Amino acid sequence: MAGQTDRILVLASAFGDLDEARVEAEVESLLHGGMRPREIQKILELGMRIVAENYRIGEYFLADRLFAGRIYRRIMELPRMSSAMPGAAPLGTVLVGALPGEFHDEGNDALAAALRSLGLEAVDLGLGAGAGELETAFVELKPGAAVLSCWRADAAAGIGPLIRRLRGAFPSMGGLALRGGEALASAFAELGADAYAEDILAAQDFCLARARGA
Repeated sequence: MAGQTDRILVLASAFGDLDEARVEAEVESLLHGGMRPREIQKILELGMRIVAENYRIGEYFLADRLFAGRIYRRIMELPRMSSAMPGAAPLGTVLVGALPGEFHDEGNDALAAALRSLGLEAVDLGLGAGAGELETAFVELKPGAAVLSCWRADAAAGIGPLIRRLRGAFPSMGGLALRGGEALASAFAELGADAYAEDILAAQDFCLARARGA
C-alpha cells in the first residue's frame, strides 16, 4: 500500500510540476500495474489542483494552466485510458464549448478527450463560437448533454439569457452543465443550467448519465 501511495504522490507531483514526460511514464507504469483509468484520473485531478494553487499564489501563469490541460488531454488520449469498445456506436453526443467572449477554453480539449474515452461522441466547438453558432450546433447535433465553460467573472451576466435562448431553440436538450469560475457553483441553477461540474470527472459523470437517459 505504501508503495502505491508513493506512486500516486509521484504522479500528482509530476503533474503539478508540468513534467509531461514524467507524467506519461508514471501513468503507463500505473496502468501496467493494474490501476484503473478512473483512479488515474483522480490523481490527474489532484495534479490539476496543485497547478491551480500555484496559479493562485502567483507561481504559475495562465499559459501554465493551459499547458496542464494539454497534458491531461494527452493522457486521456492514450489507448489504455479508454473504456470504449473499438468500433462500437457512440453512447451519445455531447457538446463542449466556451461561452461567447471567453479569452480561453481551459480544459475543454481535455474534457472532450475524456468524454471520448467513455465512448461518447464529443464535439468541441473550440473558442470563439458566438451565440448563433452555439444555437445552430444545438439544433443540428441534438446533443444528449452539453458542457459550457465560463472563466471570466464579467461574462457570467450573459449566461442566463444565452441558456434560455439555447433551451428555446432546442427544448429537448438532455442536460446542460457549466464549468469554470467558482461563482457558478452556487448560481448554476438560477442561470438555467442543470449542474456545475467542478472538474473533468464530474463533467464526465454528468454527461454519461444524461446520455443514458438519467
